[in-house]
Amino acid sequence: MSMHALLLAVRNFIRAEKPTGLAYPINQCELGPPNGQPPPNCGPCFVTVHEGSSIGGEVDYAAFNEIFSVNVTVTIRLRGTPWDRHVQKELYGPFPSLESRCDQIAALIHRDTYDHRVINAANALDELEVPAEGYAKQGFVEPLRYAGTDIAKEVGPAWFHGHIDAGHTDCGWIKVIRFTGARRIQETLFAQGIGEVS
Repeated sequence: MSMHALLLAVRNFIRAEKPTGLAYPINQCELGPPNGQPPPNCGPCFVTVHEGSSIGGEVDYAAFNEIFSVNVTVTIRLRGTPWDRHVQKELYGPFPSLESRCDQIAALIHRDTYDHRVINAANALDELEVPAEGYAKQGFVEPLRYAGTDIAKEVGPAWFHGHIDAGHTDCGWIKVIRFTGARRIQETLFAQGIGEVS
């Protein structure tokens, strides 16, 4: 549930109205499969929020310590755009180019490093509460941070669930934005004074 809650929190902030978010409509931003592929009926742009890795944190016998990563894949679908305009307008031009969209999303989610709003929202979705003073925190306790953006990749009809032999010719560009560092701490029963170490 914790990864799902974190993904939902990221998605919700991208969808949120400005200035809180980027005001992406529901049909342009949603959770997706691990490869970031958009749905078949996506329009000119689609933002897929999908899971990254989760790794163990420092060894801690009193708590379950995980660090979560989240990926966001931005897809630009090209329909009838002349090739000489693909790079100048669709890929690197001003908004709504692929580069400008990725820059905005990276800056938005990286704000979590100082306002913790993404992990706070994830904790609320995960129905976890910060325990009383003197106890270890439970839930996400360190924020997501920007970890980099992959090089743009050209995609063909298969990315849009189409087939060339069926006459589908849509192509596009994608970029994957990566975020990491969302640490989640869950106290063990032993640390809470319940049970014994065998």
